[in-house]
Amino acid sequence: MHIRKKRNSYRFLFIALLFFFLNLNLNSVPEQEKLQEAVTVTAVEVPVRIFHKGQVVRNLKKEDFEVYENGVKQEITAFEIISRKISIPQEERKTHQKKRLFILIFNIFDYNEAVGE
Repeated sequence: MHIRKKRNSYRFLFIALLFFFLNLNLNSVPEQEKLQEAVTVTAVEVPVRIFHKGQVVRNLKKEDFEVYENGVKQEITAFEIISRKISIPQEERKTHQKKRLFILIFNIFDYNEAVGE
């Protein structure tokens, strides 16, 4: 019986030490560094339409443009001309819609308070 008490006390001591060391290991884990995010913009598209006296200006080059950001001149690394012609089908060109006239009359002199509630 005396041996059982010793074994039980050793078991208790072993379990207590095990929890103690596990707790120390968990507390000694270094804190993770705060996450930091960084964003780099690599390309910014600036669509433009150039008109002079109502006509589209064509044959422009990269050197014809200057781009500034917060007052600082930026380098133009790419330049692309997109030219599209809008064609109206022949049927739509020939048919003209009649002009319409809409007249709206509001009677504000005959106000009914029940309507406003």
